[in-house]
Amino acid sequence: METVDIRAENTALKSENKALKSRLQMIEAQLALLTQKTFHIKSEKHSPWPELPFEFNEAEVIVDSAQDQNHDSSTVKAYNRTKRKSRTQTQTPDHLPRVDAYHKADVNECPCCQAELQETTPEIQEQLACLPSKFYVVRNHYQKLTCTCQQQPPIVAPRPPRALPKSGIHALAVATWIEQKYDYSLPLYRLERMAHAAGVELTRNTIAESIITVSQNVLQPLVNLMNDAMLAFDIIWIDETTLQVLKEPGRSPDNKSYLWIRRGGPPGQESILLDYAMHRNRDTCKRLLPDFQFYLVTGAN
Repeated sequence: METVDIRAENTALKSENKALKSRLQMIEAQLALLTQKTFHIKSEKHSPWPELPFEFNEAEVIVDSAQDQNHDSSTVKAYNRTKRKSRTQTQTPDHLPRVDAYHKADVNECPCCQAELQETTPEIQEQLACLPSKFYVVRNHYQKLTCTCQQQPPIVAPRPPRALPKSGIHALAVATWIEQKYDYSLPLYRLERMAHAAGVELTRNTIAESIITVSQNVLQPLVNLMNDAMLAFDIIWIDETTLQVLKEPGRSPDNKSYLWIRRGGPPGQESILLDYAMHRNRDTCKRLLPDFQFYLVTGAN
């Protein structure tokens, strides 16, 4: 057998092995939930919170597992001479509609000779954006100005700040994925299937990385401000509910975890914050209510 055929067969076997492992993990999780519902102790207490059959930390699990599989996803068959498209090109296919956004330069005169700058062909950069069940591409047109003196390099309109710097994913797409994942309880593999149905080559790992990056760099500072405003007010409502987390390091799926809900803040500026904790103890309360010495409203145990 030729070396090319061996490499092609090896690549196909790796892909099949990866798919079988993913399916096995899903079946094991479903079996664990079914076993718990069938044989474990059931509580007669009514719970208004539905049991959600998905991992609360699904995005983190996908990103961590993908780091060990990057060498498989980057394997290219030796006999394929076609130039591989960039990630941005595969995420912005030609059949998607285009929405143009125009950006003007902040100067009109040449810094060298003060002559009026002439507009030339703009630089165009594309980002994938989507609304629920609808994908489209935002085309950013950055105005480009040149001068007849030939001494000044072309001046291009400045790029606005982005939620995902150097990424082909638009902030609207990430906001939609966060809403679908955490508000409508759609697993990331379903979001991946929805993208594929629209002809967009998008993986669940890309979606997970986008959600985590935006949450850490954009949303966390906002949460910190909301937390400061809540603790500065003189009354806070707080309560907790049990939560089951699968595959948590060092803990059994049978162990109870907790989702803490806090509400407070000045009138007209109330905030609702959710925090995850493995325990319901004094240390958790001190972390959520540091130095709070006013009125606290909570349910009786």
